[in-house]
Amino acid sequence: MAAVVESFSLYYQNRGHYEEAERLCRAAAPHVESDKLAKILADLYFRWAENLMQAGNLEQAVEKLTALKNYAGYLDDPQKGQVPHKLARCYREMAARAETVDKDVDHAVLLYEKSLAACDEPSTRIALAAIYAQKNNKKKAVENYEAVAAVDANNLEVRHRLIELFLDLDDIEKAQVALSELVDKERSFENYELLAGLNLKLNNYAGAVRALEEACSLKPTAALLRQLIATLNKWSARLQQESKTQEALSVKGHAERVTEKLEALLKEERKNEPRPETAKSVWNPGSPPVSIISSRNWLVRGSLTPEGEIKIKNISGAAVQDLTLTAVFWDNTKRQNKGSVVLPVASPTSNAFAPGAEKTLYFSCPNIVAEDHHLAVMILWKGKFLKEFPVVKQR
Repeated sequence: MAAVVESFSLYYQNRGHYEEAERLCRAAAPHVESDKLAKILADLYFRWAENLMQAGNLEQAVEKLTALKNYAGYLDDPQKGQVPHKLARCYREMAARAETVDKDVDHAVLLYEKSLAACDEPSTRIALAAIYAQKNNKKKAVENYEAVAAVDANNLEVRHRLIELFLDLDDIEKAQVALSELVDKERSFENYELLAGLNLKLNNYAGAVRALEEACSLKPTAALLRQLIATLNKWSARLQQESKTQEALSVKGHAERVTEKLEALLKEERKNEPRPETAKSVWNPGSPPVSIISSRNWLVRGSLTPEGEIKIKNISGAAVQDLTLTAVFWDNTKRQNKGSVVLPVASPTSNAFAPGAEKTLYFSCPNIVAEDHHLAVMILWKGKFLKEFPVVKQR
């Protein structure tokens, strides 16, 4: 009898008549062994839920997946393990719709929490953390980002968000710890410069010196070397107060060596100094209407496609109606162009780029690159070179 019920159930399912298949199973219940009927119902509800998800009927899919919990033990692998993930996905997509279409953020939070209850997945946590951050509930945002960082150590975007939140909360110690973990995987000038500042706030002179030296190794500047010298001198004075004379002398000697490096750098800069020009009081229409405020370019470990983002500001003093930039991925090892991407900023059919406004542009390389090569991103405006930035390889 069970084989006959299963055969007719599949017949109805293959024609999309899932309600008929369910009625058949219910009617046959008194005549079929409970375990065999449970197996037929488990397969029915699984296929029914999948069909509803594909059709976008998420609420009904949730009903079937919830009903399936009573029969999940009768499913074969891998379907058995997929049930909580499918239920979490339904709630997550419903939450996204509530947030973006219905503009009901509170309902979205409720649905994201249900998604987590079904299956704790990083994508749900990230979406929930973003909402909490927007609602200015930074502690809840931190809680969710920390949960993601704990299970995905290589999710560097989450680590960046955590650091920003810790700084907003004025939790310098946690920001320092999070940033120390980040620089182990993403060596960049900006990261080390920020880490040095945090270490100084914590009176961690040794940590500040290490961070400043790493920053100098990536991009030596006079300002950074001066900061390193000042930090070394403060550290030496602190050691002297603690009667650690030998250590104080050692640190003082280090400061003197850095001073020599600074003098050499300044001498080189003076040699290359351009002749002074008359200062211009207004923006020249022949020059770029934007300045690049910041840039992050990276190559994820195991990936062959570098990515990047730049933050630009309108410095022209007027609304820009038509503007595009170009990001060129350059292989410094082979001295080859590895592809370029057009970055639209404003066009006659879109909103103008307001004076003083800022905008972040994301981009990725259209071609694959050699992982062991030295890579860079060049930003162009009307074919003219603006700036070049290194691509950081995430370890």
